[in-house]
Amino acid sequence: MLKIAQMLTKTDESTSLSKRICSMGREITGADGVSLSISLNHALTSETGSDNEFAFLDEQQFTFGEGPTFDASTSTNPVMANNFMSNKDKKTWPIFSSLANKRGIHSMTAFPLRIGNSSLGVLSAYRKKEEVISSDEYIDGIALSSFASNLLIQQYAGDTEPNIEKILGQSSQDQSLIHLASGMLAEKLNISIIEALVRIRAHAYKTDLPILEVASQIVERKLNLER
Repeated sequence: MLKIAQMLTKTDESTSLSKRICSMGREITGADGVSLSISLNHALTSETGSDNEFAFLDEQQFTFGEGPTFDASTSTNPVMANNFMSNKDKKTWPIFSSLANKRGIHSMTAFPLRIGNSSLGVLSAYRKKEEVISSDEYIDGIALSSFASNLLIQQYAGDTEPNIEKILGQSSQDQSLIHLASGMLAEKLNISIIEALVRIRAHAYKTDLPILEVASQIVERKLNLER
């Protein structure tokens, strides 16, 4: 806990809190990559990770509506997948298991970030090996998610709107791009923002592209998502 506290609370203007959380998560859980998704305006958004590949996998889980990260967003306990090639995991997450295997990810643990009954987000640790997380790594992951939850709450405290840029760094600009693309598409097709976002995510899933790339193409008017 002391090591986690020292790393996460250190002042470093060049490194956002979310990046520090992911870096520590990778170190103490033995994961190949860690991503952080934040609950914002009652919706989970994939924000940042140790690598864009893992943030992309978070995004796809929200698009599919299935996966350990998606399940952990409404759970009080970590959600584990020990082998995405197993019949058990394929049955539990049929779409995401296929994508995870395609991307070379074979196991993961998703730690919910919670304060009481409130969900703040999910910290997801991805592994390229088919293996069960060790007891020590599991306990350390829970300790990190608990400490990170308290730090995020401190960042929110006293603000009418949370300072997302301060918390997440560069990733806040990514979310602004998605919101801009949703607004442009909604106005063009005369649909709601929510329906526009669903269309963008559906296209990302269909084409196997990161949602940020789809949003960028819409903003640059290179992509036309007509009915």
